[in-house]
Amino acid sequence: SRAASHPLTRRLDLGRGGSCRSSEMQENDPLAIILQQIPGIVLTQRQRATYAEACAEAGSLLLLPEGFYRRPDKKAPGAMDDVGGRGQFVKIDDSVEPPFVSGQLVTEEASRGVATDPSLSKEQKADRRKLIHLEEAQGVQFPDPLTKGHGAIPEDLRAAVWKTVELGVDAGRWRTHRAQRIAALGKQVSDISVVLKKAAIVEAETAKVSSGFNIALQCVLVRALGWPDAYLPLQMLRGFNIIGDIEDSGIHRPQVDTDAPPDFPTFFGKASSSRQVRQWTASMIAEVRSKGRVRQASEEGLDELCRMTQLCKEEVSNGFASGPHSKKDMDRRWGKGLWWPMKRTFIYQGGGDGGPLKQRAIDNARESGHNAATLTCETIAPTGVEAPALIAAEFLRAAAGQNPPVAPPPLVLSLDDISSAYRRIPVATPQHTAVGIWEEVKPGVWDVRFYVLGGMNFGLRSAVVSFNRAPAFVCGVARALLACPVEHFFDDFVEVGTASCKASVQNTMWSLCKALGLPLADKKRIPPSEEAMELGVLCSLELAHEGKVKFAPSERRCRAILESLRASAEKGRLTPGEASKLYGRLSFILSAAFGRVGRAAALPLVERQRAGARARSGAAPAPAGWGVDSKFHDMLHFFEALLRPGALPAKIVRLDQLLSRHLCVYSDAAQEDAAGWISIGAVLIDPISGARRHISHRLQKGDRELTRLAADRPEQQQLICQLETFAALVALKSFLPWLSGRKVLFFIDNTAALSALVHGTSRSRVMGRMSNMFHLLLAGASVSAWLEFCPSCSNLADIPSRVPGRDWHILVGIGASPMDALLPSDAEWSDPASLMDAGRAVADAAFAEREAAERKQQATRARQ
Repeated sequence: SRAASHPLTRRLDLGRGGSCRSSEMQENDPLAIILQQIPGIVLTQRQRATYAEACAEAGSLLLLPEGFYRRPDKKAPGAMDDVGGRGQFVKIDDSVEPPFVSGQLVTEEASRGVATDPSLSKEQKADRRKLIHLEEAQGVQFPDPLTKGHGAIPEDLRAAVWKTVELGVDAGRWRTHRAQRIAALGKQVSDISVVLKKAAIVEAETAKVSSGFNIALQCVLVRALGWPDAYLPLQMLRGFNIIGDIEDSGIHRPQVDTDAPPDFPTFFGKASSSRQVRQWTASMIAEVRSKGRVRQASEEGLDELCRMTQLCKEEVSNGFASGPHSKKDMDRRWGKGLWWPMKRTFIYQGGGDGGPLKQRAIDNARESGHNAATLTCETIAPTGVEAPALIAAEFLRAAAGQNPPVAPPPLVLSLDDISSAYRRIPVATPQHTAVGIWEEVKPGVWDVRFYVLGGMNFGLRSAVVSFNRAPAFVCGVARALLACPVEHFFDDFVEVGTASCKASVQNTMWSLCKALGLPLADKKRIPPSEEAMELGVLCSLELAHEGKVKFAPSERRCRAILESLRASAEKGRLTPGEASKLYGRLSFILSAAFGRVGRAAALPLVERQRAGARARSGAAPAPAGWGVDSKFHDMLHFFEALLRPGALPAKIVRLDQLLSRHLCVYSDAAQEDAAGWISIGAVLIDPISGARRHISHRLQKGDRELTRLAADRPEQQQLICQLETFAALVALKSFLPWLSGRKVLFFIDNTAALSALVHGTSRSRVMGRMSNMFHLLLAGASVSAWLEFCPSCSNLADIPSRVPGRDWHILVGIGASPMDALLPSDAEWSDPASLMDAGRAVADAAFAEREAAERKQQATRARQ
């Protein structure tokens, strides 16, 4: 029927896949997949033999067993991963009594038998559960703060680092020889690529984008690695699906819910869909025309329209698009209602650190309906700015693991970028990529014109997972065959090598990408050095071989963010789009500091984004003029203090601390209205120094602390959520001398307080403020924290948070001695940024004391 062959549904039908797909694909030959999907391809016996020999030779270069790749784990049901790696907020399983928690580090499996033992009283069960929880908490593997709790370093990255250390100064020559062998393999199978491209029936725009790929070499390397994404070469040849049910690649993190959402379009496969697309196209053309006429009336608007036209024509000249086309041209080629356009705008990016501003085209795939018509069954789990520290830590492990151990090598950092990024990845249906702009078609005559892309639009939901399949594959090849310690963040490659081999890793990456047909951008090449600006953050590996990696935010970028905030305050207006951009820029800058510092203060930006989403969906009216309020000015005041020159401390990642044992801190609060008392308590367990402390502090009605905690709702009698958050803050401040520079597991039995502290934000301004103070202390004292829920009956801090009674013997039994609680001062409440300075002072003193002790131990060993 006409509906069955509808162009809106025409796509590469690779199937949904599901959980079994990745294991099946490992046994598939990517060339065989192409031959099956594209009928009529005839390879000679010599070509088949050449391909088999190339696969065998590439397989002989593998550093670890085939099929080594493991996709990131699925999120625990109900879990919300904190992007800063501070913990999980997990739903509680209340199907049993008392409730247990799944998906966390401490599972309390051993406590389940205690909870159901009829021979134990309620008090005895609570005592046993507290001690069992402590024992399990001390024995769990602390989530590596550099992997953000997503698991250990990838096996291929580990193999690359260990091989580099093993080879030492010969690593450069070894890589060069291997890169030359892979380049030679590419030439051997290049005639196969020619045959495949001639047989593939694709649109002209797609063919131009894929013309530079060595598809046969990609097949060879996918097969040699046993790479799960065996369909990658086929899609690099014929293009990726951009709408509909996007296939599972087998390399990204699977999503929990893969069922189609309620708003998933029902018109796919129906002839009536062309009518809906025609209606959208007509309305889009009318809007582009009306807004274009308004803009061309002003000098500034006219300049923007001309720059937009120039940007589109540059893409045509670079082979990434065709055009300009009129609507009649598009209808004649595709048929009325059978092509699906988007509106295009552009933004300015860059300009930081003295660099030039860059125009980037943004295509509104959300408004056009493309994104609503897309369903993905996986999501990316990208690395962050801390990737060099993650790799440097593995270099320390590799040096210590040699036989005999060797000194850790000095390291250098280099950076590369895929040229034209999204445009380099072809699409299967370019009729869905058309973008419309208002341009001057001849002197004095303006009209709507369309440009058809052969590569991916920046704005497509599917482009995120599809694009990242290519750099992930490049990293897999570079690590497993060439021993290149590299990571990627979208199109950016982060390369770490030894200083003795100079630019070996970077040169090898260039050779590999050239052989694959995925060129790197020469203008963005940053040669190896001890420090480099990585994703907007200055990373220094100068002391990495001594176990220290430094991250510092760019002062120029901090100043640019402050200028944007001040500009919004002056004009009294902040749109959802501006809020989204500011929040994204802030997230990168603040990733250079320990803790989620600044997240709670940025709540007005989050709320403005949510308000924009509600207004677009019609759930709520848009605020008048998108004006700013007192919350915005509070935020500006905070960031004026935090982002001032020299205020935000550089984050020193001490790699030796990543290998040390963690501390455990429990906090709790109690409010007994009948008895008329309120108190907080906390317990510290340090397995290294042996310190075990507890604090217990009673609050009286009328205290300034209680007045502050009730600021949101003065009439509210129950303040338990605020008290629980306050207890965690007091515990951190009181125990800071032991926690500085260490890994710490925090346990809290109140989910609202836990959520505020994990995510760095809360709807309650008081809890958000305390969360900010909490993370300012973490940042200043360089504490790597992981927060988890702990049921009250398993919480050690439940004891000191109440009136001394029967169960205080547990604290005596574990050797926990009392100490005074340190509450935030009035100055710290009024100027939370001062907490960061206080934390830094405590940390400096603690580090000096530890280094002095280490020097003393080294001197003692030397004398012995």
